[in-house]
Amino acid sequence: MSNTPEAPLPTLPLLLRPFASLAFRDYRLLWLSQAGSASAMWTEQVARNWLTYQMTGSALQLGLVNLMQALPIVVLGLWGGVLTDRFDKRRLLLGIQAWNMTLYSVMAWVVLSGNLQLWHLYASSFAVAVGMAMDGPLRTSTIPTLVPQQRLINALSLNGIAINGTRLLLPAGVGLMLGITSPGWAYAALALIFVGNQILSTKLNLPAVQGRERGRSMLAELWEGLRFAGGNADVLSVLTVAIGLQGIGFASRALIPVFAAEKLGAGPGAYGVLLSADGAGAVLFGLVLAAVGLGKRRGLMMVVFSAVNAVGIMIVGWTSWIFVAALMSMSIGGTSTVFRSASNSLLLGNTPPHMRGRIMSINGLNPGIAPISIAIAGAIAEATNVSIAMTVIGGASLLLNGLAILVHRRLLRL
Repeated sequence: MSNTPEAPLPTLPLLLRPFASLAFRDYRLLWLSQAGSASAMWTEQVARNWLTYQMTGSALQLGLVNLMQALPIVVLGLWGGVLTDRFDKRRLLLGIQAWNMTLYSVMAWVVLSGNLQLWHLYASSFAVAVGMAMDGPLRTSTIPTLVPQQRLINALSLNGIAINGTRLLLPAGVGLMLGITSPGWAYAALALIFVGNQILSTKLNLPAVQGRERGRSMLAELWEGLRFAGGNADVLSVLTVAIGLQGIGFASRALIPVFAAEKLGAGPGAYGVLLSADGAGAVLFGLVLAAVGLGKRRGLMMVVFSAVNAVGIMIVGWTSWIFVAALMSMSIGGTSTVFRSASNSLLLGNTPPHMRGRIMSINGLNPGIAPISIAIAGAIAEATNVSIAMTVIGGASLLLNGLAILVHRRLLRL
């Protein structure tokens, strides 16, 4: 098959349709490095959250450590979109990955040497977010330039599988590992993952941004992106719903170690199993979506799956049965994947190519909102219990869903 997005699209057997976009060389390389980066992100999150809770026994401290991710994402995230629309994407990607490789190498040494202190976890949480602030917008805004329009939903679905599906096996493995050996070895493995990512990314051919007006300042380009997002009702409504699921709903995952300990009376193994069930749902839903597509009512699907996600979070918070918690975790992971594909396709489809980095960076502020949600949820769990905290998370997500529909009813027809 040809490696260019302009090549004629072949008719694929049903079993191969979910992987159609991997036929394009540069998308395939980007996807593999995305899978590596996501694997590192989830592994680091499991290790850091468990180390924090083990060291302090405090849901509030767990929330505060995650809160450290908010500042760099909020401050640097929008500028990351400007850089993506302005400079060579491959060099930016290599720089981000070098940063992560260095960070994980340092943390591996700190943990394995027995010098770990709470401030190291705060600092690493902050440093991880510096890379996240630019990595996500860069990768997602690049996808439409690497595959033909007919393959965009397929490519976004596969990207969602790479991001969320890596939780299928990794968290359970990491959770078990935390019970038998030092988390420092997990950090060492993450540094090696980024060595591989660097090798993959050196082979990437990413097209230059087209349609950008030269000679404008970065501040002017940032303001242009903000004005477009605020003035386009379709884009604004999608961004609002995304805050509910990706900014607030995501906080539930950080409370899983508290849930495993308080509601299930279990240890890191159960913690890892629940996150892996989340990943299993992401893979299953993602593969189906990649094979059959989204259809025409993407806004409606986005709202419905966001609501199902929120209800699943609330059910998890109140159950004492690990089977039910795992089943609902699968639902949370699956609906997150479908939602991400639907919302990203609407944002990319309603944004001019030369502004996609900036719009995706606005959407990328949600990981900066998530730590704030985690800190608030952690404080609620500390003052009451984890069940009430997860109910608040799910309820807030549902509230934003309803608000977006009330303000812009056309959302259901997009």
